[in-house]
Amino acid sequence: MPEGFDSMDLKDLNVLFITIDCFRVDHAGWMYEKSWHLTPYLNEISRKSVIFKNAISAGSSTPASFPALITSTYPLMYSDYPRISSIRKSIAEVLRENGYRTGAFHSNPYLSRSYKYNRGFDIFEDHIKKEKDANETGKASVIEKTKLKMYHVKKDIHSRFKGTDLPYERASTINNDFYSFLNKGTGKFFAWLHYMDAHHPVIPPQDFCTYSKKDLSSIDKIYRGIHPASDSEIKKIRELYAASIKYIDSEIGNLFEFLKEKNEWDNTVVIITADHGEEFMEHGDFSHKAKMYDELIHVPLMIRIPKLGYRMEIDEPIGTINIAPTVSDMVGIGNISEFTGKSMLPYMERNGETVSEKNEGVISETLTMGGKVTLSMETGKYLISYRTKRYKYIFNFETSVAEGYDLVKDPYERHNIFYEERDLFDEHVSAIEKHMYWEKRSRNATIGGEKLKKIKLPPRRN
Repeated sequence: MPEGFDSMDLKDLNVLFITIDCFRVDHAGWMYEKSWHLTPYLNEISRKSVIFKNAISAGSSTPASFPALITSTYPLMYSDYPRISSIRKSIAEVLRENGYRTGAFHSNPYLSRSYKYNRGFDIFEDHIKKEKDANETGKASVIEKTKLKMYHVKKDIHSRFKGTDLPYERASTINNDFYSFLNKGTGKFFAWLHYMDAHHPVIPPQDFCTYSKKDLSSIDKIYRGIHPASDSEIKKIRELYAASIKYIDSEIGNLFEFLKEKNEWDNTVVIITADHGEEFMEHGDFSHKAKMYDELIHVPLMIRIPKLGYRMEIDEPIGTINIAPTVSDMVGIGNISEFTGKSMLPYMERNGETVSEKNEGVISETLTMGGKVTLSMETGKYLISYRTKRYKYIFNFETSVAEGYDLVKDPYERHNIFYEERDLFDEHVSAIEKHMYWEKRSRNATIGGEKLKKIKLPPRRN
């Protein structure tokens, strides 16, 4: 067993869980040399961390990805989606029951009290006014809907008029929330910080990138579909995004320095990942719409362990649904019956070697309606993928379109080979069918107002 993975050594360590909205894996400098300059602080800790080179999100949007991150359950396996009802158990609840003080700090309305993401946290700061009806009932209240509407209105306004308040809090504010939490208590802690600075509108501090009001107005029109993007505009969008990643990395550096000043750095496991990525016209759009391509679901994942003295890389496909079970396993709590994922500790204990002969794939799923992401289980239809190390299969129940990609020969997913090489995807089709019927039994409901049917595929080629 590599040094640093004895659970007796880890059970009393703090756990810092950092999630970054819209963080593309190709902007993680510790994985892609071309982006090394963007993430110097994260690059440094990667030298003594576990790097998961093929981490796959459970969905391509915040509502679809976070149930897996926080509760190790698939988003659509229960009828409470997109909320976190009591049938799911959060990692915060698990750790609080085992002596951790817990805090969460973010400014994403889809992760608010109204969606019950506060469960298990002693301190929960989502920068949304705490209203009784939204806080206690968990229903889709008028307050909640108004907050979400204003979030999107502020996004549009800020894109057009520099100086208007951002629809989210800066990473520095989220850090300050955490600093206050740490200063006010003692004992081992679990803290979840979610940064929004890489999310549209992507407006980094001027110290990190120069831009004009005209730039922001033009980008806003592109995101709203008013006019197509020119090459120069795409370049500017990418510049702003890269600068925002660099800003987030600098604030993470400040966060690490704070932990060192408080003598907590050597007592803290740090997990860094993303809910999903971001598209820059690779498949015809910007943002993160109802799609399952790798620019959206292949995410960075790194676990820094104080006693690990080297960089360990794990190449097997790993779902983010496995993060919560890994945390509970690492700190000595063990298996949690409500968790669907599996601990990744066996990979670490074997120094990144394959645990089993079978190369299991990763499921990602969301709901789509009219080609857009929807949160309605009554009207939405499945969009689902199964990704192994080499192949990915995608099926859209709204359009009945199947897609298959060889990720070695075609890493950018430009050539759909499913209809000509269907035999390559038999395992993938079967895995999705089994998953969907299992989910249907879990939630005892239907999606799209109809019973789940067997996937209709073209006949095999002779």
